[in-house]
This record gives sequence, C-alpha cells and structure tokens, in this order.
Amino acid sequence: MNTLSIEMQDNVIMQAAQEDPEQFAPIYDRYFDRIYSYCRRRVNNPQIAEDLCSQVFERVLKSRHTFRTSGDFRAWLFRIAHNVVYDYLQQERQFVDIDTIQVPDENRPIELKESTDILNALIATLDNEERDILLLSIDGGLTSDEIGDIVGKKAGAVRVQLHRIIKRLRQQYQEYIDYE
Repeated sequence: MNTLSIEMQDNVIMQAAQEDPEQFAPIYDRYFDRIYSYCRRRVNNPQIAEDLCSQVFERVLKSRHTFRTSGDFRAWLFRIAHNVVYDYLQQERQFVDIDTIQVPDENRPIELKESTDILNALIATLDNEERDILLLSIDGGLTSDEIGDIVGKKAGAVRVQLHRIIKRLRQQYQEYIDYE
C-alpha cells in the first residue's frame, strides 16, 4: 500500500522524469484519459482530441525541467492542456457547434443517452471561458485554486462562476425536460 498522496507521487515521478524521460510513463498512464476527455469536449472531434492530447504530453516532456517539484503537478499539466487547446482553437477559429455534439458511448440506456445529449448541447451553449472552467473542474478534477491559476482568476471568482454555471445548466435542463 502506497502512503504517498497522488500529488506527492506525481512530484516524485516528475523529479525522476527530469533526469530520465522514461520515468514519465506512470504520469502518462494516470492522466491520459483525463487530458483526452478535456481535449475531446473542447474540440468535439476524437481525432483532433487525440492529436491535441499527444501535443500536451509532448510539451510536458519537453518542458519537464521547468516543473517545480514542490508545485501542483495536476494544475501545471492542465495549464499546458488549456494552452494547447486554446492555441488550436485560436489557430483554427473552430468552436464547438451545438449541432455537432456527439455522445461517446452509444450503448447506454436510452434515457441516459438522451440526458447526456441534452447536457452536452447545453454545455456547448456556454461561452468558451465558462465551458473551459466547467470542463477543467469535471474532466480535470481541478480545484477552484488550480482553475483560477490556469484561467487567471481568483479561486473565489471561479467558485462563484462554477456555481452560477451549474445552477444555470440545471435550470435550462429542467426547462427543457418540462417543455417536452
């Protein structure tokens, strides 16, 4: 049983990876799915998300010497992911369109699939900053402090914005359900 927290484990692994890039594999294994999910939700295209995910991990490996092992690795990693996605969106000027929302798992029960379709469509209506904050919280599992560092806001402002986003999405979801 490993008594080190995930954060401490990440820092130890990154310290080793600074000397030997092959030591980076556990980080890749631990965070690949979360980074891919974040990229996928931001660009809504599996192939582009895979490319962006690869770019994220390439940047992490190239800049591994800049990581302070006393820092918050997860926030550092998602800041890189945020920047990669932002750069892509700026370059392509391609933003998620409600009509292109795709549900990753078509084998779910019909009620769950319909709910997911509705929620995905509602999330797609958020502006880019709101969507990014929400997805950094959901896909990244980041705290308000970590998200604030990434998007340049204070933790309190992030908490308030997340609360308002979720409240608005709940209300819109309920209105949609009641309307049908």
